[in-house]
Amino acid sequence: MNAVVINNDKNQYTRLILDNDIIEIEIIPELGGKIFQLTQKTTGVKYIHEPEIGLCNIPRPKYGDAFLPPYDFGFDDCFPTVSPSKYRLQEQDIFFPDHGELWSRPWEYDIQDDGIDFKIYGIHLRYRFKKKIILDKNKLTMHYSLRSLETLPFHYIWSSHPLLVIEPDDEILVEDRIDDVFVNWASDDRYGRYGDMVPWPRQVVSGNNIDLSKVQTKDLSVAMKLFSGKLRKGCTGLYRRRVDNSIVFHFDERIIPYIGIWLCYGGWPENYTDPAYTIALEPASGRPDSLSEGIKRNEVSSIMPGEEKTWSLSVSIIDGKHLY
Repeated sequence: MNAVVINNDKNQYTRLILDNDIIEIEIIPELGGKIFQLTQKTTGVKYIHEPEIGLCNIPRPKYGDAFLPPYDFGFDDCFPTVSPSKYRLQEQDIFFPDHGELWSRPWEYDIQDDGIDFKIYGIHLRYRFKKKIILDKNKLTMHYSLRSLETLPFHYIWSSHPLLVIEPDDEILVEDRIDDVFVNWASDDRYGRYGDMVPWPRQVVSGNNIDLSKVQTKDLSVAMKLFSGKLRKGCTGLYRRRVDNSIVFHFDERIIPYIGIWLCYGGWPENYTDPAYTIALEPASGRPDSLSEGIKRNEVSSIMPGEEKTWSLSVSIIDGKHLY
């Protein structure tokens, strides 16, 4: 394993590199600790959706910016909400921006012998958020720590946010039996409206039988965000058919009980000339994307004053089509 700091001449982004004989990852601490690249070294196959323009040409985001091009790439964390949301604490209204407080800000980092430690503090809530990234053989593990520095309990949603490289007929894998999913948003009402429960994986849309577990072509021009119900086993993955291997996510379903499923086949951002083609499989501590809506549904996490919560997420590259 190596950790290398590379400074670009323009915008001064730092690229932290962790690698071994099997996997190489690059992390950008100035972009919310975002994983910029994840590559299988033996094949050269890339798994993380990268920006259309060079990193040095991407301006630094500002707190409160929307998660829109050119920032819609990589693998980062959403906290304490995913979509923009109002939150009331101590009789004051707080507004959290799109994809939360973490992705648009630089994180402190410390290179250790066994990986890289990252740390950031809250803006509108007082908390310390830490992440340790470790690489071992074919597996990347992220250990998270959230400590409340508030004097009152507060609610939150944490969601992993890995935008993935896809090709038509790649396949979404779930360990749990999922018969239906909650619709958070769809660019086309034929696929459902907010709050609908729709069948998974097959839907009939305008007479066409569509298998949502299979990656569609970009010319479908549809995007949607769906959520599983509470899982019995914490794992999901994407089978890359052409290269015959899978990127697999494992987590503790007692702490992270949901999967958000972002399917973007040329349907988002709306009104853009070149919309995105990617999916994200998002282990999440709550649902839906809005913290305020999650509180209404009693489907969010909470933390007490001074409490520290910990959880982990592992990402493995596995030969063939399976989750282990």
